[in-house]
Amino acid sequence: MKTVSQLTETYKLYILYDLEAVKSAYENLELAQASVNLFGQYDWYQNFVTYVVGLEREQAVFLVLETAPNNVVAILPLKESKSRRTLSSLTNYYSALYDVVYNVKLHSRKEVLSTILILGEEYFKHFSYIQLELLEPEVAKDFSSAFLTSWLKGIKYVKTQNWFSLFNTKEDFSLSCSKKLRNTLRRKSTKLEREKEYSFEIVKNGTSVQKLLSEYQEIYLKSWKKLEPYPGFIPGLVNYGVPKDMIRLGVLYVEGKAVASQIWLVDNEHAFIYKLAYDSEYAKYSPGTLLTNEIANYVIEYDGVSKIDFLTGNDAYKQDWMNNQQPLYNLCYFNLRTWFGLCMFLREKGSQLKQFVST
Repeated sequence: MKTVSQLTETYKLYILYDLEAVKSAYENLELAQASVNLFGQYDWYQNFVTYVVGLEREQAVFLVLETAPNNVVAILPLKESKSRRTLSSLTNYYSALYDVVYNVKLHSRKEVLSTILILGEEYFKHFSYIQLELLEPEVAKDFSSAFLTSWLKGIKYVKTQNWFSLFNTKEDFSLSCSKKLRNTLRRKSTKLEREKEYSFEIVKNGTSVQKLLSEYQEIYLKSWKKLEPYPGFIPGLVNYGVPKDMIRLGVLYVEGKAVASQIWLVDNEHAFIYKLAYDSEYAKYSPGTLLTNEIANYVIEYDGVSKIDFLTGNDAYKQDWMNNQQPLYNLCYFNLRTWFGLCMFLREKGSQLKQFVST
């Protein structure tokens, strides 16, 4: 590992709060053909900052690592609390995954994270508590290794599960689903066909997008789900995602009425089941299940998808659809040089001990 002086000569770290400056850094990094998934793109964070962070009165911050002017190596998106005591990943329940954005062809994740931590030590020391969430196993491993310092104590735990399915054809996907699910699809589609007139509509662009988005919002209000606390986020996601060809909006109509709606995201050969809602009045037909199957077949056939992802949550029904799972981790770091950080660390350790004794 290079010394601090050598790193300072080679790298520069910029702490950016202005989104226009961040956009420029992203454009520079993407010119270097960095691999950026859709949950790490500038547009994702710009939408998130506009409709979520701004309403929470938190402060989004992007740590940008460069090797020379306009030669961006990595970007670490974070948010500061109002009190500036805590620092966290730029995520919430709208997010699915978190990672540093970096040039994978020239650098390793651990290398850029270690460099950011060393050059940004004075910045990080302002915070008593740092929390990073929704990290895949390999990502969590690299973050844990990079953040191993004498003044930060870390705790790693499983936040949730991520269920996904890998396959080659529609037939492979169908066979990977549980027998119970396949029987449900057969019974419910037969019942719906016998009793009602119904149809599906799936769109990814054109004038119908806004129509289906409005129908999604109407169905959402009739569903069992809580009201969206940030009502601008989903329309914002759809509006920027359509030109990028990443949005798939699907609706099931029964007797001409929209009764189930879903928003999927597509990134190359990877499809994410992002938002689901159905009218509870039609629950006996399992409209959400029928629509999920219809959109799955669509993205496999027309988008060449070979992976479908149910994102976060360990809900039992996801296991009927998916054939793989992985844990998603949270990492919590405590600055033991501050009273608040020390107290938070002792409280967390005490909570873990209490859980251990109770089991």
